[in-house]
Amino acid sequence: MTNNESERSLDVLEAEGDIAADYLEEMMDICDIDGDIDIDVRQGRAYIAIADSTESNLRLISEPDTVDALQELARLAVQVKT
Repeated sequence: MTNNESERSLDVLEAEGDIAADYLEEMMDICDIDGDIDIDVRQGRAYIAIADSTESNLRLISEPDTVDALQELARLAVQVKT
């Protein structure tokens, strides 16, 4: 992969991460859940982390089944927009 292709790939992954983060942020706003969203691109994938703020109610969405569902919804949001 050339340097130009690598940069384009990184740009695409960052854009996908932004889409997923925006989707999750909207969901959190609707549910009135506080948290900070971090985006990281590594090993050819975009990773989204929702970090707990000091007085957060993030535990409301921390159940494994809920996390799985949010991952699938974020994946679908990226797929629709790309």
